[in-house]
Amino acid sequence: MDTRYVSKAGRDGWLTVRLESGGEISLPQFLKVGVYDEKGGREYFEILEGAYKGRKASVKRKTASESYLITGITQLPGGSVRFDRAKQALWYGGKGPYSAFSGAFTYQGASFTQVPPGSYPLQVPDAPHSATRPAYYSYADYHKTWFRLGLSLTGSRFLHVGEISEGCVTVRAFVFDPAKPAVPGFEDLPKLPAGAIGRPYPAATIPLGDWDDLYSYLIIRRANDQSVGTLVVQ
Repeated sequence: MDTRYVSKAGRDGWLTVRLESGGEISLPQFLKVGVYDEKGGREYFEILEGAYKGRKASVKRKTASESYLITGITQLPGGSVRFDRAKQALWYGGKGPYSAFSGAFTYQGASFTQVPPGSYPLQVPDAPHSATRPAYYSYADYHKTWFRLGLSLTGSRFLHVGEISEGCVTVRAFVFDPAKPAVPGFEDLPKLPAGAIGRPYPAATIPLGDWDDLYSYLIIRRANDQSVGTLVVQ
């Protein structure tokens, strides 16, 4: 078995592959796989980490001479992210603070609370997230990649980029100002509860971060075969 890694595929970094058992899934950049066969222009491999560890799949070669499954990648030790709820500030890898928040609000009969303080594994991403919108491409190429808190496949809290937070740790793409004209693609923000968009803002202004930089910091890291690192919430 030839150990390789998923290369960047497309703008958002996800590679669509065909499961041996049927159906398609998407794999994140730098996921480790073991290639065991090639035929008919397709490469056959076993997924060696993440939510689909142990499953077999295949992918068509990028070109006759190029593969989406590459060598020469060295995964780095698990990353470290810290989030302060009161300050709405986030740090990672010695960088920060950057603007982030965790929403707490009630809307249309549903209630959401801030992420509780504690230490959480950040899961290897399992799929492009659907709760996002094309307008985020103006701010981050990798906005579809969310890092789930904890190792359960059903957990509902994530570290992600966004303007709306249902109790996740949400790194702001921009600072919404209700006194200014609506941001294209985000015309619904003025209609949402203040807590959903992290208002009121803290007294101290926290600069915006670059989600693509945070993504790049985490996606190549591993604490183990299911986690890219740790998030500490204060």
